[in-house]
Amino acid sequence: MSLQDFGKVNWWLKDEDKQNFGDYLGYILGEAIFIRPVREHCSYRIVGSVIADWDINLDLARPGVRPDETIALWCCGARTETGVSEESRRRIVTYGVRGPLTRDVLGLPADTTLAVRAVPRKPNAVEMMARP
Repeated sequence: MSLQDFGKVNWWLKDEDKQNFGDYLGYILGEAIFIRPVREHCSYRIVGSVIADWDINLDLARPGVRPDETIALWCCGARTETGVSEESRRRIVTYGVRGPLTRDVLGLPADTTLAVRAVPRKPNAVEMMARP
């Protein structure tokens, strides 16, 4: 059984006719690489700028969510520079974040998995000048 069968993978514009590719990517990745959840959560967010109190509260307000359930975040980014409330922090489990800014905003350890390391990019001008 896949995550999609549970209906727990959520993204912006989930039930709309038109989608935002970056947010819909969570669904695509969920279908492509996740067979079933290893740990049970009330909601799964896979990539996207969804680490914000309002997004977390939407997921927690879904029918059937128990007060002790958590939301799984996989390589998502923070929506604000202030992160989220302490209540929201207690209700999320991060399996990696988008990058070091999100890691630092959430106060996560330095060895937290970062998605930016997994995405190849062209070197910037400063890096190019530093090469021998």
